[in-house]
Amino acid sequence: MLQRYLPYITYLKFNIHSFNKSANHWIDITLAQWQRRIAIFNIEMIVGKIEDTNQVALVN
Repeated sequence: MLQRYLPYITYLKFNIHSFNKSANHWIDITLAQWQRRIAIFNIEMIVGKIEDTNQVALVN
């Protein structure tokens, strides 16, 4: 559904906690897929609510 709006979007903001499946399991592949998809449209990714070094590593 969001796909058709990608050409008109400047940035997408994600809450880092949306990628936390459990206390010790991060859904990093989903974040990586978003990064690849929005790069096609030159969309900037903004990730909010980063609270620790594990989350920084996930975003990097």
